[in-house]
Amino acid sequence: MKLRLGRLALAKSKDAKTSDPYLFVSIRTPRKTFRRLEQLAFDLIPRFGEAGLHLLISGWHEDGENIRIINLWKLDSANSLVTAELRLVDDPEYLELDGLLAEEDKQIVISVTDVSLVGEVDSAVARRAKEAAAARRLKKVAPPSAEGDRYVYVVVTNHVDTSDLAEFRARYEARGDAFRNATGWLGGDGFLGLTGQDDIVYQVWRVPEQRVTSVADLLTRTPWDDVSDENATFEILQPSAFDQLMPLPRI
Repeated sequence: MKLRLGRLALAKSKDAKTSDPYLFVSIRTPRKTFRRLEQLAFDLIPRFGEAGLHLLISGWHEDGENIRIINLWKLDSANSLVTAELRLVDDPEYLELDGLLAEEDKQIVISVTDVSLVGEVDSAVARRAKEAAAARRLKKVAPPSAEGDRYVYVVVTNHVDTSDLAEFRARYEARGDAFRNATGWLGGDGFLGLTGQDDIVYQVWRVPEQRVTSVADLLTRTPWDDVSDENATFEILQPSAFDQLMPLPRI
């Protein structure tokens, strides 16, 4: 994959944190194979972790006869993707999962804003482990969250020219908290694509499920909206069963 070094240098200019590599993956699988893909993912995610790929979020939505899934991974290094694929190349479950994919796109991205997701995922995983241990001791199952507590992912695609990246980041950092307080949204971490289309900045938001009807309108009112070359597009995703931050129960 060819990295765009000019954008990488600009994105890294603020501080060392922005150089951390991530992997943004979008896949499609036929509806009839979605549940099998979920089953395989539960087994494979720990093996990916051992190779340096750590799943942060995963969400899905219906797309005609297919299911579209977006995954965001934290990489130990830029080589982690190759390491993982080489390690699993002969794994029967990995090969089966690969055969279920109708389409797959992988992009190396780096953070261009402060990233809250990694710490939030670590806390969520630790909390679930503690709750599961307590439930085993008491031989009980923890009650599901109330309907009003449910969030969905909104993954936004911004088109930001290289010369406007610094302005995009400055506005987000100066007014992102005010936007979150006004909307009730959470997150908003921004990730710059280093492969694939060269003007993409993804943002990952968590939006209360009851407020999704206002997403399109609110995205035209962000403090950084006029920095984009064109209107932002977005996808609303239900958390996957194997999502690490707010997974839905397995079916």
